[in-house]
Amino acid sequence: MNKNIKKTTIKITPTSVYPCQWDDLIDSKNNVIATIYTLKEGKKDNFKSGITKGKDGIYDIVVDSKEITVEVVRNALVDLEKVTDKRYMLVS
Repeated sequence: MNKNIKKTTIKITPTSVYPCQWDDLIDSKNNVIATIYTLKEGKKDNFKSGITKGKDGIYDIVVDSKEITVEVVRNALVDLEKVTDKRYMLVS
């Protein structure tokens, strides 16, 4: 892949008010791209820490954090970029 090719930036909007325990992250067309959970919340659904892609095509992001904040989401989106090779920008 040519590293000079510019990646399209996908604008991500939260659906919850931070801080929270989980949140759906949606794109400009209101499609859920990912759901981010604290580790404690994710364990309720048998999720482990990290990023996995569900059968529905939505990424499950489980972070080892007491709560979900803007900073936690921004860091998680950087990790998601490595998995999807797409660029994400959190907007509020």
